[in-house]
Amino acid sequence: MNPPAHYDDLDADLAHAWAMLARGVADRRSAFRTPTLGTIGVVGSPQVRTVVLRGCDVGRRTLRFHTDLRSGKVAELQLRPLAALHFYDAGQKLQLRIAGTTQLHHDDDVARAAWAAS
Repeated sequence: MNPPAHYDDLDADLAHAWAMLARGVADRRSAFRTPTLGTIGVVGSPQVRTVVLRGCDVGRRTLRFHTDLRSGKVAELQLRPLAALHFYDAGQKLQLRIAGTTQLHHDDDVARAAWAAS
């Protein structure tokens, strides 16, 4: 089995990863549509749950998902705005792990645009 063309090229790997993330937003059948989100719980324990990828801005290197304001993840991210996302495509045998800082949007232009688009 030959590895994919991007296998030994870091720039091509990164471009492929962002293409997979963008596809996750556009294609409901994409394996990257529903990643696992990891946060730090309010008492310090790890928490994971599945979210739906709703936005991917390759240029700004941002991802977006929606959640209910009353959910536990909101309180967790307000306390510690750190998160990790885990994506897995079994068909491609491709795993992508992303960690970064989060920004919550509620009652602002970003939130209103997301509601209007849904």
